[in-house]
Amino acid sequence: MRTTLAVALVALASAGTVRADIGPPPGFKRVTVDHKIETTKEFADYAFFTVIGFEQVTAVKLDTKKAHTIEGKNRGGPFQFCELVAVPKDAAKGYATEKEFHAALAKGKVTGQIKSKEDFSSLTTLKVTDARTTVTVTHKLEKVSAKEGIVFAQEPKQGGGKPEEEELSGRPRGGLMVPGLAATAGLVLGGLWLAGRSRRPAK
Repeated sequence: MRTTLAVALVALASAGTVRADIGPPPGFKRVTVDHKIETTKEFADYAFFTVIGFEQVTAVKLDTKKAHTIEGKNRGGPFQFCELVAVPKDAAKGYATEKEFHAALAKGKVTGQIKSKEDFSSLTTLKVTDARTTVTVTHKLEKVSAKEGIVFAQEPKQGGGKPEEEELSGRPRGGLMVPGLAATAGLVLGGLWLAGRSRRPAK
């Protein structure tokens, strides 16, 4: 079972790479997306981090006076996606080293860890007539709770251009990319299960 799961994870990562490498449709271009996190509230009970790919963890300071920017530059494949997570402010004290703490964060194993539903994709698609080379999407953080997770305003604000000019195959947050990758993993798991079943001796 562990082997099957490992193969599925590799397939999922590969699907992300393929998705990022596929060129845009004729008349469109692929550009980088930066995400700005704004908040008007203090969340003193939590510490925030971004998790990029499977292991890159970075501490985030959310300031009511200055937005935090999650840059899309130099991200691709499975590292195209980024999660914002929050843990109780003293959670790191339960780990011997920062490396161990970050590894637990990346795996979602820190007690009390919660995350946002957004994946903060680093790429989007624009019409070639659009002069922009990057798109900035602003997200307003509204609430952080163990029950609801990290909650943003429903519609992010996009810097410049019109919403309909954005990503054809998914919103700048990569909302349609994730189901596609999940479907790929599902097909891989299903194929492995059928292959294993076919090798079992008939009773």
